[in-house]
Amino acid sequence: MSEVKRVQHKTSLSAPGKLTLHRHSVLIANKDIKIKQPTMEEESVEYLAIGSMMNKTSINMREIFPQESRAACLKGYELFFGMANGFAAARQAQGGELHGVVHRISKKELAILDMIEVWYIRDLVEVVPYYGENKQPAVKAFVYVFDPAKVEENPSQFAANPPRERYMDILLEGAKYFGLENTFIENNLSSVEFVARKELKDLRVFDPPEGALPEWTVGEMREKDNENDDIVFVALKTKVIRFDLTGGVTQHTHILKRDRGTQWAHLIASKYMYDPKFGVPAKVEDMTDNHHRYVEDMVLDSLIIGEVNNIWTVVASLKI
Repeated sequence: MSEVKRVQHKTSLSAPGKLTLHRHSVLIANKDIKIKQPTMEEESVEYLAIGSMMNKTSINMREIFPQESRAACLKGYELFFGMANGFAAARQAQGGELHGVVHRISKKELAILDMIEVWYIRDLVEVVPYYGENKQPAVKAFVYVFDPAKVEENPSQFAANPPRERYMDILLEGAKYFGLENTFIENNLSSVEFVARKELKDLRVFDPPEGALPEWTVGEMREKDNENDDIVFVALKTKVIRFDLTGGVTQHTHILKRDRGTQWAHLIASKYMYDPKFGVPAKVEDMTDNHHRYVEDMVLDSLIIGEVNNIWTVVASLKI
């Protein structure tokens, strides 16, 4: 098994979203010579992606643009799907072999991943990149594993579960694009049992109230959204939805506050939730009705939870 160094996420932040960089000086020949150290953006590390970040579109949506990407093999690990939605994780396994895509990224981009992968920690491992049958020299790379402390605290939360069909489509597209070994793809990706996409008739929707609704333009919706910090408006296709965050509602609201005043379905589909079935829409008009419906269902299943589920109302119809 490869030598493993386990690394906790430690990103130095001087303010939200602002990375703290450090420079050092040394005394040479009685002169204080300033030595410029590489910035966090300039320094690069290797990161072995084994889940959705194998996919070029998905990783670019996270504002991560690798300097180089190659198929790679990691000995002594296996691919594991766990948690409620069947997310991929690397797991140590005697005699195991795990293939993924090793991306060369900046330390700033690694910090972005750390903020995304809140249920994971990084293992520092040795991987062998390859192009077809041509193996490259081994490199040290980070790979994400479920945080053992969190697993010990709540093992049922990290139990094995089948992935969703959309998620597996993303993994398969990335694996094939970057040329992962066919045998690994067939045995560990193509043959995995998954939860199929819902049929259209089963998709959830935001139900409007009875009666006619006023018609608003996008500009009018944004004007309303600017009136009160605690009242959020977003649009899902032609539905303008109002969220009332007054009264101390704080849980599960950060995404609403981030995306307020937007044509939310398009923002989600083009920036956050890639679906190979539909592609990435450049503009709202590029989204099909079915794409809109699947995004709306995802919002209700994944984002409108807890208190937020009780504070929304469809208040207007959007002119498009």
